[in-house]
Amino acid sequence: MNLRIILADTCVVSDFYKADSRFFVRLVGTGIELGIVEPVVEELSVVFPELGDAQSARKAGLRVYESQLHEYARLRIGTPLSKYDQLSLYAAQRLGYTLATNDKSLRRACIESGVPVLWGLETLLHLCREGAVAKLAAESIARSIHQTNPRWITKSILEDFLRQLR
Repeated sequence: MNLRIILADTCVVSDFYKADSRFFVRLVGTGIELGIVEPVVEELSVVFPELGDAQSARKAGLRVYESQLHEYARLRIGTPLSKYDQLSLYAAQRLGYTLATNDKSLRRACIESGVPVLWGLETLLHLCREGAVAKLAAESIARSIHQTNPRWITKSILEDFLRQLR
């Protein structure tokens, strides 16, 4: 296994964490690297105070990458991408990682930049195919994500995921 993914936005991390707070810990030692850039920790702490700093995020099983000074210097104002999205994109470029996001603007930027990109549930499919997540667990997580986030993870998206999972 050599899957390396930056979980770009708080939504993807939140979906997995709400579905199973031990999700990321269970992946440690599987050869899968799931990470976030340190500034995303700041954003996560609003929703999950227990993930309020880099050390806590690491204990939860996430790899935390520091953004480089030159990446901060590249931040642009007036773009549809937040600073968190931009820094995640830059880290994925620098590290050669795939970026996971449900944000359409960030997905477009990834495609334009040549950075491989996955939807949140697509990430779960890849983890399952790599043997890091069992199919039953993947189904349970996806159903939970749909229940907590039905506006964006619609019934149609869930059904498509389940079809691909089989």
